[in-house]
Amino acid sequence: MAITEFPVLVEKAKVVEQLEGGNRGVKIAEGPAGSKQEGNQRKPYDRPQPQQGGPVIRHKSQHILSHSISSKSTGQSSLVDGDSVEKVSDDKKHTSPSFWKLLALNLPEWKQACLGCLSAVFFGAIEPMYAFSMGSMISIFFLTDHDEIKRKIATYCIFFAGLTVFQLVVNIVQHYNLAYMGEYLTKRVKERMLAKILSFEVAWFDQDENSTGVVCSRLSTEANIVRSLVGDRMSLLLQTTSAVVIACTVSLIIAWRFAIVLIIVQPISIASFYTRIVILKGLSKKAIKAQDESSKIAVEAISNLRTITSFSSQDRVIKMLQKAQEGPSHESIRQSWFAGIGLGCARSLTTFSRALEYWYGGNLVYHGHITSKALFETNLIMANTDFSIKIDAGKSTALVGGSGSGKSTIMGLIERFYDPLKGIVTMDGRDIKSYNLNMKDGYDTWCGDRGVQLSGGQKQRIAIARAVLKNPKVLLLDEATSALDSQSENVVQDALEKVMVGRTSVVVAHRLSTVRNCNRIFVLDKGRVVEEGTHSSLLAKGPSGNYYSLVSLQRNATTTTSATDIEY
Repeated sequence: MAITEFPVLVEKAKVVEQLEGGNRGVKIAEGPAGSKQEGNQRKPYDRPQPQQGGPVIRHKSQHILSHSISSKSTGQSSLVDGDSVEKVSDDKKHTSPSFWKLLALNLPEWKQACLGCLSAVFFGAIEPMYAFSMGSMISIFFLTDHDEIKRKIATYCIFFAGLTVFQLVVNIVQHYNLAYMGEYLTKRVKERMLAKILSFEVAWFDQDENSTGVVCSRLSTEANIVRSLVGDRMSLLLQTTSAVVIACTVSLIIAWRFAIVLIIVQPISIASFYTRIVILKGLSKKAIKAQDESSKIAVEAISNLRTITSFSSQDRVIKMLQKAQEGPSHESIRQSWFAGIGLGCARSLTTFSRALEYWYGGNLVYHGHITSKALFETNLIMANTDFSIKIDAGKSTALVGGSGSGKSTIMGLIERFYDPLKGIVTMDGRDIKSYNLNMKDGYDTWCGDRGVQLSGGQKQRIAIARAVLKNPKVLLLDEATSALDSQSENVVQDALEKVMVGRTSVVVAHRLSTVRNCNRIFVLDKGRVVEEGTHSSLLAKGPSGNYYSLVSLQRNATTTTSATDIEY
């Protein structure tokens, strides 16, 4: 031990005695023996009286020693002007971490951030686009023209295939760029955490909450939590915002009454979802705490494996591990009962909100405020149609127009495949709803399930033959010769013209040569009657007429039509 002018005796981290320091030659021997040998020079420690050169030195020595032993270090301690030690208070208020500060750590990856955010917006728009298309596809099955249904279904199949490819590309771009950002953010956070941990004093590591296992667990998990906050949650926020804005906008455009109810009900679903998250999060906290405690015990046991084996303490360590998990386990079981009730109520509220949506939507359809199509589709804006057509008894009437003009819809109304939202369809002055249009007899000839054993032309010829054999008062012909070749079409057309004589006939056809001899022709466009008259009178209007334009298009589209087929 070095020679000192004022030696002191320390016991249990306190200065209990001080030797007289008048003689600079006093030497303290090491260990208890030395203390006994010099016992005659000790006296109970009191603050020494002022002596020459003594007060300052004694005060300084006492202050440094007592401070360095009693203080628990969480930060740094330093000498000020070499005369005193000041401790940095660990009671400083820690400011809450800022989301923008976390984003600032990713500034070097701003290009990836822009691409990731833009991809997240596009990815969020996919769900409304899917609903947008699915609703429209459902409305196609309200049509009665099977060929038109097939064409439109094929179009939607191509659209869905393209949407799938688009979703794949956007998803890859989004996850790649956000993962790129997240990895670099995790790297920087871990480096800063490790640098800060290494700057702490040894006493900080002696605390139970700062053991090796806990510190390693924090270092590995908390950086990943920060990554999920900046990358994953930002992506989810952008996706959700994009989907909600697009869905609400389109819904308000199509059916604002129904959309308002949906928007009002959504907070119930959101609250239910949030309740589930809160309950499950509370359960996970207990599990995480138990995991930290058990991880701490396991790490320390492995680190001191030789000591544990030497004292045969394996069973004791296992019991300590079980005891550490005992409390959180019982608490988790207790909370599971509340979680079950909470989750059940949350799911019930979600189901209730959906039931309310369908109930209200059905009422709107029933009262005619929206169509059944608008209830399902979310992308097509259906224009209101308004027309009145009178079909004279015993006369043939043709309906012509481009695809989607409303020809097949009128046929469906006459056949009562569906009823008009407004107005009525009458036959002989009576509402068509009062007629029973169901056929008593089925097919007399077995043609396979849904006629699978017949070609399209055969099905059409059989349908025409059945119509003729029934000798009906009202004959409806919707593209009756569309599946026939030219030779068969001429034969069938001549037969049909004979059958239509003296009957109430309604003809829908794209081939205008089949409606040339009808008594009256209605030209439809976008659900409205734009022209009315006979074949000759409509052609007499010249190039300004819609019917004339349709005839000209067909004449230019085919090279087999003779000049006599189209009269001017």
